[in-house]
Amino acid sequence: MRLLELLQPWRGGRLTAAQLERAGHPLAIARVQIPRTARLVDLCDPAILEDLAVGPDVTAPRLRERTQPIARSVWDRGGDGLRWWSSFWGDWHTVVLFTGRVGDALGFSEPTPLSLERASVLRAACLLGMAAG
Repeated sequence: MRLLELLQPWRGGRLTAAQLERAGHPLAIARVQIPRTARLVDLCDPAILEDLAVGPDVTAPRLRERTQPIARSVWDRGGDGLRWWSSFWGDWHTVVLFTGRVGDALGFSEPTPLSLERASVLRAACLLGMAAG
């Protein structure tokens, strides 16, 4: 999940160290290496949307009852995951991987804990209109 999505509930407020924890553990970021053979279905491609009989307006909202059937359709067609627009900005994209298909083939870097001192955290806070500290 992107950092912005994690911080979204506090948009316009103050970012605190407590918001960078879940269940008493610090949030961390890691690189994920996706196998070259992974078949990602690109929901930004109009031809793919047409083939799935889905309009782009259905993929954009964060409404699970609308997006889960799309993901199920991609799974049923043999996809290893999907790519679609971010709900924040149209030029950002999100990749969803089906770990039931590619989980064993994924590679992960060492996780780096998030903190109020990290530049990426401060940038995310700024994009959400949050003051840090």
